[in-house]
Amino acid sequence: MKKIKTKIKTKKNSTSNPSVVSDSGVPESRVTDAAEKLNVEIKPKTQRRRFTAEYKLRILEKYDNFPRGEKGALLRREGLYSSQIIAWRKAREESLKKGLDQKRGPKKKTNPLQPKLTALEKEVARLKDMVPRAQCEGRSFVKRI
Repeated sequence: MKKIKTKIKTKKNSTSNPSVVSDSGVPESRVTDAAEKLNVEIKPKTQRRRFTAEYKLRILEKYDNFPRGEKGALLRREGLYSSQIIAWRKAREESLKKGLDQKRGPKKKTNPLQPKLTALEKEVARLKDMVPRAQCEGRSFVKRI
């Protein structure tokens, strides 16, 4: 069972028995009695492990160089699963592909309004083309008030 941090509280004007209180403010005797009745073991919350890129590459290199029978021993020793090796290998291959396909130099800055601008420019060009034809036919696009 996990030890619960305790502190001793004494009443200011009293020299009688100090009561032992847990961090939650409940007397420790009640906490331990309840845990014993339920037969529950309190476990600390585990944190996910985080692996650095260097560690992943080092393990992948070792794993690939080990003979077939010893790969499982490496995984057990490091506390890893074969699915992690597969995911790391896939990520490594994707990053290599991405690195080869990626163009060097600064990225082009695109204006988010550029598609609308080109559409409007096409519309203006189309209308300018219509004006001379309409004048030949005697029509006018100008409203007369």
